[in-house]
Amino acid sequence: MPKFEDHECLLVRQEEDVVKQFIDTGVFISCRRRFRSWCMISRSHPETSRYFKSNAACRNEEIRHLIHNYHMVHPFSMLNLYWDFYVFILFLIQFMMLPVDASYAIINSDDATVFKCVVDICQLADIIKLFFTGYYHQERSKVILDCSSISKRYLMFFFWLDIISCVNSYIFFIRAIELPRHVDIWVGALNRLKILRLGRWLTILEIFRQYMGYSSYLFKGIRVVLIFIVLSLWAFSINFIVENFLQQGSNIDVERKIFECFYDATLMLLLVSYGKRNITDALEYANAIMFLCFGFALQLFVYAQILQVWTKYASAENKHHSLHKQFKEYMKYKELPVTLRERIFSYFQFKFHKQFFKESDINNMVSPLLKQEILLHVTRNHIERVDFFRHLPENILMKVVAQLKSEIFLPGDVIISAGTIGNSMFFIYHGTVAVYTPSGKEVCHLEDGAHFGEIALILSESRVATVIAVTASELFMLRRSDFLAAIEPFPEFRDQLVAIATERLHKTILQSEQHD
Repeated sequence: MPKFEDHECLLVRQEEDVVKQFIDTGVFISCRRRFRSWCMISRSHPETSRYFKSNAACRNEEIRHLIHNYHMVHPFSMLNLYWDFYVFILFLIQFMMLPVDASYAIINSDDATVFKCVVDICQLADIIKLFFTGYYHQERSKVILDCSSISKRYLMFFFWLDIISCVNSYIFFIRAIELPRHVDIWVGALNRLKILRLGRWLTILEIFRQYMGYSSYLFKGIRVVLIFIVLSLWAFSINFIVENFLQQGSNIDVERKIFECFYDATLMLLLVSYGKRNITDALEYANAIMFLCFGFALQLFVYAQILQVWTKYASAENKHHSLHKQFKEYMKYKELPVTLRERIFSYFQFKFHKQFFKESDINNMVSPLLKQEILLHVTRNHIERVDFFRHLPENILMKVVAQLKSEIFLPGDVIISAGTIGNSMFFIYHGTVAVYTPSGKEVCHLEDGAHFGEIALILSESRVATVIAVTASELFMLRRSDFLAAIEPFPEFRDQLVAIATERLHKTILQSEQHD
């Protein structure tokens, strides 16, 4: 058997670049391929590995995308990733402009208004793009790329929010509509609805953290600070609007008025004072009460976030880091070589994907029936492809599924060896494996959903091929003893399976001899 790391695959395999199979004619072919690749799922996107754990799964998603939704943008594409970073900066500018725009409205200046309007017009591109960008449906565990479903979801709420929050900018550019002063103030206040998009802004921030690989604890603190600043700026702008509405037409010094608004809003947010010494108007009373309540809620939020960061050490993510540290100390104590350490970390990363969970405790908590349903859901598509299992009744099939054991193999691991006596078969849940003849010639690659070694469930014969993991792979293993125990009450099925296995063994031996 040749050394796996030094082996170069010479098989005529399916084209890895799916885009080349769909874009093979026409003008500007290279540019079109590059742009289309940017619009499709990418392994570099930090969210891809959470939902598509193997190259085969990504390739199938690419094919589905190109066949059924060619002109859509995948949510886990590089185009969408970089566009999200652009939107993050755009929202940041809009949040920072809220009090500036409101204070300039007091002195009736167009300087900041023009800049704000330009930024809002830039947001139109994002509004249009959202109609052509898919999303991941959590309940269906599927990426939705259908244009009608995406449009319906966006039009239900966020589209109107994005449009209404920019309506003042559209009116400003039209200039044909002259609004009364007090109406213009409240139309301008619609811009403050952008604060409802804070959730999307924070989601992009988390994606950026994952993309750069920064510590979650550091970004937790940064996120709290950013939320506090943005909400404070939003609150300042509301105070400006109220003051502007109450004092329109007065001859109070403009700069003094602006600083007074900042001062009053700060006092109320920090729960130091209600701001003004003499409140005479009902709207001022409502404004002061709103600010005091908002400041109290904001401080509670900050304290809660600090407490959450502090108690994060007991969370699942911190257990992941703690276990990671234990691995380091263990390997240091055992004086393991660097290559072996890297393989341990590769296994650790593939197993948990930065989200630690204790599988044995979970399996002990759920009932045997639920455990069977989970396994059946995960493996049904796999076991239905095996000829042996097509002849089994549902009750026997459930017993067989209950005996499946999950195994993880890293690149280069030998799963089965030619010439050894087989006692189990395997289903590929995620990953890619290579099949070799006894002489070391590579025959084929098997990927998600494939299976091998089924003859060993019935016949105690030597393996006729060697199977090696090409990528990190999660497989389900079924032992012969467990399988035979499940079908023992049904001897007629066992006789049928022996006949099928014997015929399959002869065909496999003939194919192996042809490849040699």
